[in-house]
Amino acid sequence: MVGALLCISAINVVADPFRVFGTPRHKRVNDHIPNTSGFDRIAKPYEVLRVDPRTVLVGSSTAHSGFLPIAEWQTALPRPAYNYALLGASAHEIRLSLEQALRECPVEAVLMVADFFAFNAHYRDNERFDSARLAAATRHSWPGFLGSDLFAFCLGSDALGLSWTTILTSWRQSGGSAAPPGAGHDYPWLAHFRNCERSYLDKWFPLPARTYDFSSQTGCDRLADFDIALRMCASRGVRLIVICPPIHARFQEALAVAGAWPIYEEWKREMALRTRLRQAQITGSGVL
Repeated sequence: MVGALLCISAINVVADPFRVFGTPRHKRVNDHIPNTSGFDRIAKPYEVLRVDPRTVLVGSSTAHSGFLPIAEWQTALPRPAYNYALLGASAHEIRLSLEQALRECPVEAVLMVADFFAFNAHYRDNERFDSARLAAATRHSWPGFLGSDLFAFCLGSDALGLSWTTILTSWRQSGGSAAPPGAGHDYPWLAHFRNCERSYLDKWFPLPARTYDFSSQTGCDRLADFDIALRMCASRGVRLIVICPPIHARFQEALAVAGAWPIYEEWKREMALRTRLRQAQITGSGVL
């Protein structure tokens, strides 16, 4: 029994599909990692410690998947850089994740991609997000992991399945094996985008309230989270770039039909005003 557990743990550490142990990558062993974005809230607080970035990108799916890999950017921003974006992240998740990165790493620049849905106080944090994990993910105390996470990374069934996929794919790719059957089929992009539209409406106006507010009676205040992030960067002398990306015309139409266009405009005004106000306070310029 003990031998089997040690074997499973060794496989998971060698494959390191979540990139949390910093295991070196070797051809035909572990150089092709499967998509683990569904586990980002569990893995990224530890992975960022291994990268030790000077530039961090934070946000939700727009930042996660909507940009080229940071290594391909032609930019003067300091390297190394790390994409700490989380799929479907709220402003609260983004702020706490940024706080951990600033506390643990020599961050000099932050790119924050702000999405409209993330600032709705009725949009809750993901159930996998755990602030205790962010506190445990540190190099300043042993073991540097939340106990349940360390168990999942070493002995969990998800980790073992992904480790097997990592090793098998690495062996096949390096050996020139053909792609598995069905890999060349056309992806149903139209259905994908329709599902995105429906999911965004649920994100903008989540159940049960089906409304949009920056703050709620439960104490959530998403604009306050944004203000705290601005202050954290300013107090550490970290350069902060806030990006409010455009949304597709169909999403704009959906907002208008739902009667939410005024609050969308107000959100953009608040983003611009608060960012410019913080910049004025830093530089001493009274110009807004």
